[in-house]
Amino acid sequence: MVMRILFILLLIGSASIAGEKIIKSKEPVKEPVPEQSSILKNIKPITDTILNIPEEYERGFFFNNDLLIFGAPDGIFEESVPLEKYIVCNRQGEVLKEYEKVLSWNGGEHMLKMNAGSSLLFVNLLTGDQQIVKIDFRNLSSIKFNPFHNTIIYTLGWENQIHEYDLLNRSDRVVAKLSGGNLSMLFPVSPNELIYARTKITTYYDNRYDDDPYVDLELPLFLINLKYYKEVELTKISRTGVLFHFNEEKQELLFIVEEKGFFKIFSSNDLLHPKQIKVSQLTQDSKTGYDGLILHYGAMNPSAELLACSRIKLNYQNESKTSKFAIFSVNSEYFNAKAGEIYLLDLQGNSKQLTNSSDKIEVVCDWSPNGNEIIYFDFKNSNFHIMELDLKGLSNKKTLQMTTDDSIILNP
Repeated sequence: MVMRILFILLLIGSASIAGEKIIKSKEPVKEPVPEQSSILKNIKPITDTILNIPEEYERGFFFNNDLLIFGAPDGIFEESVPLEKYIVCNRQGEVLKEYEKVLSWNGGEHMLKMNAGSSLLFVNLLTGDQQIVKIDFRNLSSIKFNPFHNTIIYTLGWENQIHEYDLLNRSDRVVAKLSGGNLSMLFPVSPNELIYARTKITTYYDNRYDDDPYVDLELPLFLINLKYYKEVELTKISRTGVLFHFNEEKQELLFIVEEKGFFKIFSSNDLLHPKQIKVSQLTQDSKTGYDGLILHYGAMNPSAELLACSRIKLNYQNESKTSKFAIFSVNSEYFNAKAGEIYLLDLQGNSKQLTNSSDKIEVVCDWSPNGNEIIYFDFKNSNFHIMELDLKGLSNKKTLQMTTDDSIILNP
């Protein structure tokens, strides 16, 4: 099950220094694209299905191989808690279920939503069991279901501690007190370890009359051991975002960040020795914009061997200093999206371009549980697509050209 943190990253920036001096140098020599591994050579797209989902839905993922989920914002509860709504569709595009006033759902069996009495309700979608969760949800800054225990972990506002709510006995306790508050992300990586992000903000002025200060934002990821109470900074989230992938079978979490042309892949089995793959030939940052892979629009396949990621071309909307710190996003007020294509990467740094369509801006949403399909969203035309892949090159199906005329259109 793929678990990703998406909506918070749109609100926060990562480390960068404003006012950096520009050093003129010779035109850099382009790096050769690495040779493709055998698995990438054989992969090819063979069908492209369009689902005409209502325009307000801009996120999609798989519930299982037969059911698809699409999400959209659903307002604010009491002016402080953002809620979402979801529809569940079958392969024919028919809406089977609708969920409103959802606080947290990652597409699995567990959902947190508001009930009629304006209290927080925990729902097990497989069994139908429901129970009220007695936590101060109006002041939440982050919340996550713990896959290692039958618990919910969360943080409140600027508070510098992590809480755990036990669903079995309906008790609440503080599991960690941290060196600082303002936590914006929380994720368990083992029964005794948590990863969290805590924003660092520094504001400074050129002179006392400057009303447009330089702002330095960082978003470090920290690891805390709940047994020994040790806290360590692992890495920083870059402007391309962060991607999480939890393997339920292995009880292992992978997460990926980008750093200076490399993807750093951390495993919960060995967090201190991340694997690095080179992607610099796909990443270009300039004074006018960005052209490269964005982890915010990416997903790891179920076997954790392939990464589907979108390469987005963005231009800055203006010269505002604050835009230099915003996470790269196609719907940010700071950027104007020009193009978006889908790439596959293996964990050796090889890459393969799957789409090449100037009439779309394509962002990856999710892999199917069987690993044969990718669901993606075309921001330019507000359409969801399901791309079927031939992973081994053994299929007799003819490769389909990715055009609207050739696509299958399903209407809910």
